[in-house]
Amino acid sequence: YYMYYSAKPDAALADSTQGLCLAVASAAAPRGPFTDMGEPLLWGESFINIEPMAFDDPVTGRRLLYWGSGFG
Repeated sequence: YYMYYSAKPDAALADSTQGLCLAVASAAAPRGPFTDMGEPLLWGESFINIEPMAFDDPVTGRRLLYWGSGFG
């Protein structure tokens, strides 16, 4: 199971002064416990990476990740 989320990056990251990042954690069961993959999938300036949602396209079989953007 995968849980995609938006959060402020760890201060130890070089780009932690930028806005929110998209991240993912995984678990063997829906109730967890979840383990974070350890680094952001994507981050950007200000408050632009929010509300990630996974989508499995039944036609192509591709896995996609959509997210909101407050300013971009």
